[in-house]
Amino acid sequence: MLCGRWRSCRRRRREEPPMPAQVAAAVALLPQPAPQDAGSKRPGLRALKKLGLTEDEDVRAMLRGSRLCKIRSRTWQKERLYRLQEDGLSVWFQRKIPRAPSQHIFFVQHIEAVREGHQSEGLRRFGGAFAPARCLTIAFKGRRKNLDLVAPTAEEAQQWVRGLAKLRTRLDAMSQRERLDQYPAGKGGGLGCEGRPALCLEDPRRGEI
Repeated sequence: MLCGRWRSCRRRRREEPPMPAQVAAAVALLPQPAPQDAGSKRPGLRALKKLGLTEDEDVRAMLRGSRLCKIRSRTWQKERLYRLQEDGLSVWFQRKIPRAPSQHIFFVQHIEAVREGHQSEGLRRFGGAFAPARCLTIAFKGRRKNLDLVAPTAEEAQQWVRGLAKLRTRLDAMSQRERLDQYPAGKGGGLGCEGRPALCLEDPRRGEI
C-alpha cells in the first residue's frame, strides 16, 4: 500500500510544471547573504593586520611554516616544523619525542636578537657542514639557550631573519595600552605585566626549546 502511494507521489512530482521564467529571474535577483569576514572568526589575523604585516611576503612565508633543523651538537641535529601564529606574537613548533609528538611555543617578545650565519658558538663549532647563508641563531632574553637553526635554503633563512626583525620592531613600537588591547592577558599567549607574555609553553625539564 505504501509503495503505491509513494509511486503516485513521484508521478505527481514529475508532472509539476517548471518554474516560470519570470519567477526564476526574480529569484536570481534576490540579494545573497554577504559572506562573513574570515577575520571575524579569526581574531589572530585581525591582530596581525593591526601590525600592518598581513601582506608582507616574509611574514606570509612564516605563517605557512618552515622545516628548520635545530643544531645542538655534531650528532644532535633534528628537523622541526616552525610556524608563526596568526597573532604575530608567537611561533609554534613541533618536535618528536620517543612516545608522541609534542607541541611548543616561544614568543617574539622573548627574543633578544636574531643573528645570521655562524655567529653563535654552537654554529661555529657544529655548523661547519652547512652554508652560513642557510644558518641563523635566535638569542633569547634571560637564561634560555640560543636556538641554532639551519633552513633548507638561504632565501628561507632570510625570510625568518627579516620577518622576525619586522615583528620585533612593530611590537616594540606599540604602546602599553595598544599591547593590552591587541593581546588581552590570558587569551592564547596574551601579554601580561610589563608587556610580557602571560603564557609560555616550553620544555618542562630544562626550559629549552
